[in-house]
Amino acid sequence: MLVAKASSEYAAKSWRYAWLCYHLFSPGDMQLRAALPQFIALLEFCPEGQQREILRILEREQLPETLSGTLFDQTCLIWEAVDKRPGVRILAFRILAKIARKYPDLGAEIKAYDQSHYTASLSPGIYHSFRKLIASL
Repeated sequence: MLVAKASSEYAAKSWRYAWLCYHLFSPGDMQLRAALPQFIALLEFCPEGQQREILRILEREQLPETLSGTLFDQTCLIWEAVDKRPGVRILAFRILAKIARKYPDLGAEIKAYDQSHYTASLSPGIYHSFRKLIASL
């Protein structure tokens, strides 16, 4: 029930349910794994608070290949949205980097995001984290 509420598109408090899922369920929990496609599909439409918590869940999960492409696309959209909060964007970029380590051909595409257009809105601390992620690719 908790996972269903966390993956709800319309609930006003769904980010809190996602936060609870992150803290109560261990990585690889069957309930979370079953909801991964719903979480990924929801990223495009949900508010930033819920996006942040869903990204935290997705970052620590081992994703099957069938979901990696969709998650890559969704996290690219989040990173490219420079009006979003820097904390949400860096979480999306960390997932992009994780996928790029698994599929090295994507490294060049990820490094293309190292442009001032994308990094100008980042705080100094988040920009430092971003630079470390770019250097690790």
